[in-house]
Amino acid sequence: GETSKIVAIVEGQLDFLRTESEAVFVKKSILNLREIIHEVIGSRMVRDSLSRRNITISSHFPPQLSLVAGDKVLVTQLIINLVEGLAYHLENAHIALTVSESEAVHIAIAASQAFPDWIIGQLFNSKTFFQADQSDGILKLYLARKTADNHGWSLRAHNQGNTFRVDLDIPKGSRQKIEAALTTTMDLYLEFVSELLDLNTCSVMLADQLTGDLVIKSAKGLDEEIIQKTRIRVGERIAGWV
Repeated sequence: GETSKIVAIVEGQLDFLRTESEAVFVKKSILNLREIIHEVIGSRMVRDSLSRRNITISSHFPPQLSLVAGDKVLVTQLIINLVEGLAYHLENAHIALTVSESEAVHIAIAASQAFPDWIIGQLFNSKTFFQADQSDGILKLYLARKTADNHGWSLRAHNQGNTFRVDLDIPKGSRQKIEAALTTTMDLYLEFVSELLDLNTCSVMLADQLTGDLVIKSAKGLDEEIIQKTRIRVGERIAGWV
């Protein structure tokens, strides 16, 4: 029993450290939220998780929906964590996922049952990771919140009458889309160059708009920490001379 508690605590700490480092390693691309949400709620894993508690789910989208910038893997996991985190505290219920758009893209996930106040008070508390008896549902919702924070998105949760509601606001900034498109383009360019020259390790550097320093925009065979920390002044080292 004590071993199981230790394992749960360590796993919680590892998850906590992973979410703390996500902000550094977020790799944004242009995302179609409609496709991601359909993929999540149609997956066997999510369907099985909902069916065990006799929970149904529906989704509603506007006819036209703007693309957004984000890390596809992390955003997909965010939606999974929100749905499964809600489902953990529900039974014989319905989850309605509604996407709307104005100045931002708004995702509302509403459960047909209210949550106890004590659960709401613990949802986004980092201390939950270090409690072996904490529910998986609360941990999943906390992970979703951290992923939203690391993307610069706003996520809120509250009871509304007899329902529990999670609201996620995603900005539609053109700058974010441009940066995501640039990242995708550099990845394709790097893939072409590495195959053409048969390289196992290579990188593409661009000048930072603010400082003028060269930073790695895309890389193959390099550690993520090296990619994030490398900054070279023009005229320094081989890359700076080039």
